[in-house]
Order: sequence, then C-alpha cells, then structure tokens
Amino acid sequence: MRRRDRLNILTIIKRITFIFIGISAVCSSAVLFLWIFGLPGTQNGYARGWELGLYTLFHYVVGCVFFFVTYVIGILVSKKFQRMRNFNLFTISIFWIFFLYSAFNMLRAFYMMFSAS
Repeated sequence: MRRRDRLNILTIIKRITFIFIGISAVCSSAVLFLWIFGLPGTQNGYARGWELGLYTLFHYVVGCVFFFVTYVIGILVSKKFQRMRNFNLFTISIFWIFFLYSAFNMLRAFYMMFSAS
C-alpha cells in the first residue's frame, strides 16, 4: 500500500471518529436526562443497575467532551508539527477503547436492572 493511500485511509478514520464523538456525546447527554426520570424509589438490584448506568452515561459524556477537545487541539497543533499525527492516532484508539468500555458497562447495567425483577 502506498503512503498516499494510507494517509487517505487515516484521514477517513479520523473524520469518522470525529463525527462519531460528536453524535454519541449529544445522544448520551439526551439519554442522560431521560435516564434520570427512571429514578428508583428503593435500594435493590434495579437501583444498582440504574446507578451504574447513570455513572456510565455521565462519565461517557464528560469523556467525549474531553476527547473532542483533545482531538481538536491535536489537529490544530498537527498543522504546524508533523509528529502530532501519531498523537491523533493514539487519541483515536483510546477513544474507541473508552467507547467499548462504556458500552460494556451499559450492558451490565441493563443486565442488572432486568435480572432484578
């Protein structure tokens, strides 16, 4: 694979990640407000799952904002320095790991809530 083709693929991956960070942060913050309406009244398995889901959504929104800001700063700096391209790839890979971890925690939260009833 030529260097030019590889750079085009990396550019596409960066743009997809950038768009995904924005969309998922907006969707997560909307779901966070809806999640609060399901506040449980008693402390049971449902409440533990609900609490895990609440913390996961909150941390995901904060993490998305952090990665979004880091990504934009990385892009602005990489225009001056070519070495920052590796930093952008590192940030993108960390975001996808963070996304998978958050998705796993949300699945655990739903499992805890549905198994409590």
